[in-house]
Amino acid sequence: METLYQDIRYAVRMLTKKPGFTAAALIALALGIGANTAIFSVVNAILLRPLAYNAPDRIVAFWENNLPNDIKKESTSGPNFTDWKDQAESFEAMAAFHRTSAILSGDSEPERIQGSAVTDGFFSVLKVDPALGRVFLPDEMQPGKNRVVILSDGMWRRRFGSDQNIIGKAVTLNGNPYTVVGVMPPYFRNPRPDPRQPTELWMPVSVDLTKRGRRSDFLSVIARMKPDVSIEQARSEMNTIVGRLEEQYTNANAGWTVEIIPLHERFVGDVKLAMFVLLGAVCFLLLIACANVANLLLARAAAREKEIAIRTALGAARRRLVQQLLTESVALALLGGGIGLLLAVWGIELLTSLGPESIPRINEVSLDRSVLAFTLTVSLVSGIVFGLVPALQASKANLNDALKEGGRSGAESTRGRRARNVLAISEIALSFVLLIGAGLMLKSFINLEQVNPGFNPARVLTLNLSLPSSKYPDGTPATAGFYKQLFEQVASLPGVESVAAIDSLPLTGSSVLSFSVEGRPLPPPDKVEDAEVCVITPDYFRALGIPLMNGRPFADQDSENAPAVTLISSTMARRYWPDEDPIGKRITLSNPQTGPWLTIAGIVGDVHQSTLDAEPYPEMYLAFAQNQRRSMSLVVRASVDPLKLVPAVRSKIGALDKDQPLYNVRTLDQILSESVARPRFNMLLIGIFAVIAIVLAAVGIYSVMSYSVTQRTHEIGIRMALGAQTGEVLRLVVRQGMTVALTGVGLGFGAALLLTRLMASLLFNVTATDPLVFVAISVVLVGVALGACLIPARRAMKVDPMVALRYE
Repeated sequence: METLYQDIRYAVRMLTKKPGFTAAALIALALGIGANTAIFSVVNAILLRPLAYNAPDRIVAFWENNLPNDIKKESTSGPNFTDWKDQAESFEAMAAFHRTSAILSGDSEPERIQGSAVTDGFFSVLKVDPALGRVFLPDEMQPGKNRVVILSDGMWRRRFGSDQNIIGKAVTLNGNPYTVVGVMPPYFRNPRPDPRQPTELWMPVSVDLTKRGRRSDFLSVIARMKPDVSIEQARSEMNTIVGRLEEQYTNANAGWTVEIIPLHERFVGDVKLAMFVLLGAVCFLLLIACANVANLLLARAAAREKEIAIRTALGAARRRLVQQLLTESVALALLGGGIGLLLAVWGIELLTSLGPESIPRINEVSLDRSVLAFTLTVSLVSGIVFGLVPALQASKANLNDALKEGGRSGAESTRGRRARNVLAISEIALSFVLLIGAGLMLKSFINLEQVNPGFNPARVLTLNLSLPSSKYPDGTPATAGFYKQLFEQVASLPGVESVAAIDSLPLTGSSVLSFSVEGRPLPPPDKVEDAEVCVITPDYFRALGIPLMNGRPFADQDSENAPAVTLISSTMARRYWPDEDPIGKRITLSNPQTGPWLTIAGIVGDVHQSTLDAEPYPEMYLAFAQNQRRSMSLVVRASVDPLKLVPAVRSKIGALDKDQPLYNVRTLDQILSESVARPRFNMLLIGIFAVIAIVLAAVGIYSVMSYSVTQRTHEIGIRMALGAQTGEVLRLVVRQGMTVALTGVGLGFGAALLLTRLMASLLFNVTATDPLVFVAISVVLVGVALGACLIPARRAMKVDPMVALRYE
């Protein structure tokens, strides 16, 4: 310990003695370690930290797939869930839930609350007890007894002021009284979270699941496996059950399979690859920083060659010298790690603010003990990695040459030069891979931005409304009357050009329903014809600028008592009527034996209803007057800034119904921007890492060439004294540097061809080996390397032969 303490004091003295070297090394290390810490904190929170349930590794989630029809990750119907629960023996408990919403009214301003309707056993699967009160009782799942609710901790604090006596009190939801029976703990999250709309209450499922259609898929299913059952055994049993149900209900279940995954995978499955790509990118950045610092240490070790030789001559063992030099590098790394940790604190705040809300668990990112342990480990390992080669190199001092007055060790210089070149080549190769990743992400994002969404998003305000059934019962004119008055009053506002409504806004998803065409034989159950179905009001296409391609749009005469009509998209027309005009054809969403039948009245342009990175799916539109919905999204096209209309629109809604809140108030431009938030976030981060990498690589090339010029000053002087021209000296130095650079680019090119294939699924309309990106990045990196070589080369051109011949 005394020796270690002595080495640490000596290391600190040596680092403070060369402030320029220390500052350069600390900056490189702080950037590398800080970026790694920030990204690891995100990966840790999203992918590594267990879910806050009891024994979360035993909780699984279910999906249904119909691969012949390219349907994946589908929810489950009530009858299928009931059969699974009754027949499966691999699970302690199985439950289902679906998203719902409720309007909370009373003494305060009405508010729409995101909730979850759950079946019996939901909390038994998760094994999380309420902080206050209890969970639902089995008989509270029965109609007439299900007016009970459990609140989230956030809602309890926000709306009820942390009232400790909340249990047993009544709250008004959708115009009906509900009794509060529990409050969940702060850490509890719904098993299928929506980061943009966190679940704030739970209530029993209000419908008889056995009476729903077997393909009415709306339930998310979770289960807790028995302790002695593996996930493979559970999958095997469920496959048997699903096969049995397919034979029993062929028309509904043909082609459908079940997929069982750990619940954690359900949380984070769609961001896992992106997180690992980002983590790989920052690891490359750290390696580049380590190579940079190792190069600086090699140059410094060469300058300390005589000091090391004297120590060796006085009896210092090589092991002792390596220990001391490694102590210096580890001390340097720990200092860099400390600064990097400070940068990571700022970086985490930046990541959580820039990160899209759709990334699961992004709000849980923090500097916990795991992250601190990671930073310490990375700092120690980095200190050993970048310090080991210089320490071994320095401890091989040639005593005879090093102790000569004016001596220069050609052998040592060759070894040192080779090591520095290898490190510089490594930096360039790693930087090339990072730059290729950033280039591919950038091109992919540009391609995504250029996709025509099918509508004009400029100056369009959107907001959601959800009318409660207690005040607006099904089958009554109250719903239509409310929306008719609302459209008239909003249209009268100054700056409003048109007003309409749709049940599912573009780029937010919609229902996919199968249909039958009149006069055609029914397709087999595993080859259904389907389309995305939206309900709209007549002015919807005008409000969003969606073109009418053929036929006519909806009109006021398409009333409840008029013949039912529908409009279809161009893609639907091409797919299902490739050689004929679909106008006037009839289709049905119900039983083709009984109808009702919808007449196709027109064809409109394609709209990306779910995502921009896939071809538009077949779409059909239903008239609101013939298919009333209580929950609709209002769209208002304005001639002014649409957000300025929000107070006036809110006032009009309040005048019609004081208990009706509006929510999800956004412009269509914001929805379009949110739809590409994840690829923009990935591109931005990898782009930042790539810029840092190319700067570090340029510094690495410059330091190698600058040190080389310094070491070869005597040689250059002799060459110039013998008649070498400045241009020849320039070419000599540049050729040496570009040899290193081109070797690094070549190695990086090969590595990138292999590694970028891992990120192929993150790209849109660009291949992982896009030749344009590879060529452009090669040119950029070679140009940066050339610039880094020219500065020391120009200095070499100015060497005075008389001074150089005396140089030592």
